[in-house]
Amino acid sequence: MGGRLVWILFGGCRDQSRRPRGRGTDRAARRIELDDALLLATDGTVLECATSNVWWLRGDVLRTPSLETGILAGVTRAHLLRLAPGAGYRVEEGAWPLSEVVGADEVILSSSVR
Repeated sequence: MGGRLVWILFGGCRDQSRRPRGRGTDRAARRIELDDALLLATDGTVLECATSNVWWLRGDVLRTPSLETGILAGVTRAHLLRLAPGAGYRVEEGAWPLSEVVGADEVILSSSVR
């Protein structure tokens, strides 16, 4: 599946759920025929996608933004964090710049609703 992502600088805007406003971003991405939108903090830190959590692989290391970045603590995200080590992946949560995702071997999106 050759999905495309759009890189969007989108930080500091929260709704009552304290989640970045993703629905409008998701619609905007689809309007220009993209599959999703990757949200970044104002300092360029990778956060999440409009309606999903983002992960990327570098060798056997599976990385994802930490909850300290303000992302949604998704149910599927929690399951992947628990299951990945048993599948042979080392998991790292943290705060990374966009270059980490762009240089990844593989990018994965996880969501309970998609």
